[in-house]
Amino acid sequence: MTEAEKAAYTLTRQRIVSQIDRIVEKGGSPNDLKRLKRFGSAFSWYPEFYPQILADVAGMSDAELMSALRSEDKYMKLMAPVKGLPIHHKVANRTGGDIALRTPTDVFLDVRQMFYDKYGGFPGNSPWNLGAQGAIDERMHQGRYGAKGTVFDQERGLGMAPTPELPTAHGPGTKNIGLKLGQDPALLRSQAEEIFKSLDVYVGPQLDVFKQIEESPVTIGQRRIIEEAIDPQAFAEGRTTAQSTAVRKAAEASGLDVEFAKAFQYDFKGGGARLNRAALTGLAAAGVAALGPLGTAASAAELTGRTQLAGETNDPADQFQAGLAGVSLGADVASYVPPLAPIGEAVSTVADVANIGIDVYRKDPEKAKQMVKQQAKRMVPADPIVTPVQRAAQAVQRGGRVKFGFGGAKFTLPELGLSELLRFN
Repeated sequence: MTEAEKAAYTLTRQRIVSQIDRIVEKGGSPNDLKRLKRFGSAFSWYPEFYPQILADVAGMSDAELMSALRSEDKYMKLMAPVKGLPIHHKVANRTGGDIALRTPTDVFLDVRQMFYDKYGGFPGNSPWNLGAQGAIDERMHQGRYGAKGTVFDQERGLGMAPTPELPTAHGPGTKNIGLKLGQDPALLRSQAEEIFKSLDVYVGPQLDVFKQIEESPVTIGQRRIIEEAIDPQAFAEGRTTAQSTAVRKAAEASGLDVEFAKAFQYDFKGGGARLNRAALTGLAAAGVAALGPLGTAASAAELTGRTQLAGETNDPADQFQAGLAGVSLGADVASYVPPLAPIGEAVSTVADVANIGIDVYRKDPEKAKQMVKQQAKRMVPADPIVTPVQRAAQAVQRGGRVKFGFGGAKFTLPELGLSELLRFN
């Protein structure tokens, strides 16, 4: 942090504290008070998330400052790999009450460094604390069904009901975490080491619960739906909003958001979701590769594993995924999987379904299949599948960007070369 940024950081904290004290002493909106405390603490922990404030806080009105602080809400929605999936902070921003706001700047920056040294990150909106890795089903986030109008709506009846048997991020006792620390004048005047120790008592247990949720078979099973079909890094730390948005759109367009919600099952045995032929067809119809999408390349080991599975099962879905792994690597798939004739059928099928339209497939899969069969007679490629796969690999190598459209809605997936694979170009 530069000296100018540190000065802006200090000024911002002072302004937020002043507004909090004004509401407490003279009265005001309880909602404003809650937001100031929440957003102010987030800012204090990770001011780098708010570059516009660090650059121009002196020129901002109180309303403009609040608007800039609220950018966290919009960010969290954009980070969801599945629409309606909450993003959970590993460590709640409100931990310690106002201690992050009222501790002297230099002292608190030392506290922050101590958390980084111990955990590799710190609270607030840092990439360690807030990102796609914290995308958790609301049933394990707050122990309730998700938002109305999403696949997590109770009325959809997808997956099982919340249960106290599963870990819950915001369970009992997590409303005011260490609130009194920020009300202790002696602690606010203490050295960084003492403040760190007082806060860490409340940080460690939160990280333990987060780990339990991450390692739950339910979470693993749900995430595999997206990781295996769309992007193996969909729930990784450090994702950008653009990457998460692409995954979210792909999941919704292909119906995998529904599969994700259904996978909330207590007796989940290791997760895993090998796509059946229909699911793969619907996914590809939405313009989404099964492996290596969104700029993420498959590994050579992954390609070898997919190839072996395809040979064992002789399932077109497995063979198609093996082919796409090769596309992701830019490999000559012929050297890995000589007999790829079934993939030719899969490619012609997904191309036809894309032409029919995803809406038809989602509303009436059987009707879509019949339409596919009629069109496939005219569109089964005469050349071996290796040819379009190699063309797709070449498209990836030259950095092509492919746009897919259906029902008037279009989105772009970066550098897939999938249009060549589906014979769109």
